[in-house]
Amino acid sequence: MLDEDGRLDVARPAALPGEHTEEALRDWGFETAEIEALGAAGAIAQRRATDAPAWTA
Repeated sequence: MLDEDGRLDVARPAALPGEHTEEALRDWGFETAEIEALGAAGAIAQRRATDAPAWTA
């Protein structure tokens, strides 16, 4: 949406890397077991919106 000055009005910050990995894989047809196997193998990054960014201590 645009604000009164014609600039893009962003309602929230951009997603963190890996934040929507599981959702995207489901949209592309991956089954739960496949996603879990990819996660267990370290092949995908998964981050929840509540996780602290990787650069924080």
